Amino acid sequence: MKHTIKKTAYLLLVALSASLLFGCGGGSSSSGVGSPAATPYAGVYDGVLNLTAQGLGLSVSDSVTYRVVVGVDGQVTDSAPGFSGAATCDDDGKAYYLAGNVLESSTTINCSHPSLGTCIVEGSTRYVFNAAAGSVSGSATYFCQAGNFTATFSAYLPKTSS
Repeated sequence: MKHTIKKTAYLLLVALSASLLFGCGGGSSSSGVGSPAATPYAGVYDGVLNLTAQGLGLSVSDSVTYRVVVGVDGQVTDSAPGFSGAATCDDDGKAYYLAGNVLESSTTINCSHPSLGTCIVEGSTRYVFNAAAGSVSGSATYFCQAGNFTATFSAYLPKTSS
C-alpha cells in the first residue's frame, strides 16, 4: 500500500510539475503574464527537471527530460518530452512572456488523478535566460482529496537551438 501511494504521488508530481506554470500546455491567448516583445533569448532550451515531493508520509525525488521554448515574441512554453501520466489538468488558456530575461509567475490550476482524486495546485515558477542557457526553479502545493503534499523543482537548460 505504501509503495502504491509513493508511486501515485510521484506520477502526479511529474505530470503536474512539468506543466504547472502553463496550466498543462500553455495557451495562445494574449492574457497572462507580460506582453509580446522581441527577445534575443528566442530558442529551444533542453535539460533535466529535478523534482522533489514531500507529504502523504513520503519524500520522493526524481528527474524528467524537460524542454522550454522561447518564441521570437518572448512567449515561453514548456513540455516534458516522452512523458505521459494519468493526471489531467485544466488549461488556463493564458500566454506567458519574458520581461527582459525573466519570467516569474504564480498560478492555481485544477487537476485530477485516479488515485489522488481532485487536486488544487498552487505554484510559483521563475525562469531566467542568458545567451547560452536558461534556468527554472519553483515550488507547488498540492491540495488533493487523498491528502496534501508539496513539491520543488529546478533545472539548468542549455540552449540547444535558436
